[in-house]
Amino acid sequence: MDAVPKKILIAEDDSFFSMILKNRLQKEGFAVRQAFDGEEALSMAREEAPDLILLDLIIPKLSGLSFWRPCIRIRGSTGFLLL
Repeated sequence: MDAVPKKILIAEDDSFFSMILKNRLQKEGFAVRQAFDGEEALSMAREEAPDLILLDLIIPKLSGLSFWRPCIRIRGSTGFLLL
């Protein structure tokens, strides 16, 4: 039986950088989703329960720090890496 891949959410408004990250992480076997603004990222974090969020601090609609605080309350066990 195959293990369930870890889920990573990339919250990054730079589509080129986000795609590079996504491609590399998928090659390593992770399930990767992308959000290009803070509101979209918060919605995905609530719905999909990622294991790790790669978070750009300066993203449109909801800054990284404004995203991070409510997300911690919702997904306390999710890891974060700030970009």
